[in-house]
Amino acid sequence: MNIDSFRYLIAVEEYGSISSASRHLFITQPALTKQILKLESELGGRLFNRNSRPISFTALGKTALRYAHQMVRLYNDMLEELDAQLGQQNHTIRIACTLRGSGILMGLLQKLQADEWNLTILDGSADECEQWLLEEKCDLAFLTTPLQYRGIEVQVLEEDPLAFLLPESYQPRGPAAPESPEPGLLAVYSLLPQQLESFLFIMSKEGHSMFHAQKAFLEQSGIHPKKLLYVDQIDVGARLALGGVGAVLAPQSTAVALAKQGHTSRMFTVQGFPLSRQVVAAKKASRQLGHQAQTIWELCVKRSAARGEVG
Repeated sequence: MNIDSFRYLIAVEEYGSISSASRHLFITQPALTKQILKLESELGGRLFNRNSRPISFTALGKTALRYAHQMVRLYNDMLEELDAQLGQQNHTIRIACTLRGSGILMGLLQKLQADEWNLTILDGSADECEQWLLEEKCDLAFLTTPLQYRGIEVQVLEEDPLAFLLPESYQPRGPAAPESPEPGLLAVYSLLPQQLESFLFIMSKEGHSMFHAQKAFLEQSGIHPKKLLYVDQIDVGARLALGGVGAVLAPQSTAVALAKQGHTSRMFTVQGFPLSRQVVAAKKASRQLGHQAQTIWELCVKRSAARGEVG
């Protein structure tokens, strides 16, 4: 029996089933079931009524669950107190970030002259970063919106404009818009939503931040693609789109990079739909941060406030 056993028990309560809990814990259902069975063996009885939907706890399970919450809370309190006693020299700050969030994080650390801080950087997808925050496996996270879970506090650090990339053979209607992130290199054309209906849609795999932005656009626009193609990396999706496979919603920075390499000279916006996501710093709303993590967070708060004043 260890602290993870108690976390697993709490996760089953929170998500209503072993299968749902396993997805949110990013472990396989058989592995979680094995841990639950082991805990039941150690405690001497069944913890769940497995035939109910959502899953319900037995009397023994309810008692175990009450103590599990206390044990996890005490464990976290112990870690915080030990961190405080060890002091800044030995304290390790755990920061999760997506690829898009890592650039901003590095800039903040340089500004803070944090070369001698003990940092652990966790690279992950947007969903993983959110889950690590909620499970308190990291202090802060730098990622992109939209977020999928409640209980997370954010500071908006930067806008990340998006655009569609289409096959090079596609002939746009009408003149290019005057605005462009790279005038003379990249032209911007405007589309009506229905002009995208005939394309195969290239999507990032579920869990990636671009997947959530792409999914949100489809839901808001009412477009129902006849076919979807999922890719691991947005750069791969962009190259497939330009090569004639279909349409992809991607960061404008991706289009600019491809334009500089000579792969494209245009990108597309959609009338009536602001294509953008935000790069944010995030922390668990109820989490009390250590001194150095709090210093980073306060810098993010100032940057977010300054951004609002400029806007």
